Amino acid sequence: MSCAAEWDNDTALDPFLAFLARDIELHPEAVRPVTPEFAQRVRAITKDVEIDLEAPLSPDDE
Repeated sequence: MSCAAEWDNDTALDPFLAFLARDIELHPEAVRPVTPEFAQRVRAITKDVEIDLEAPLSPDDE
């Protein structure tokens, strides 16, 4: 199953996106661009992190 198909069945996604849209509508001043400096910092602190997006979550993470 593709990620898109899984998202279609995610009952939490629509309410979350609605919440996010409403929050952006009410507080547009809080929306900030991702700066090159921030992106560089994220890359630096995650450069040695390996992740398998296909691996199942542990019961503690679900």
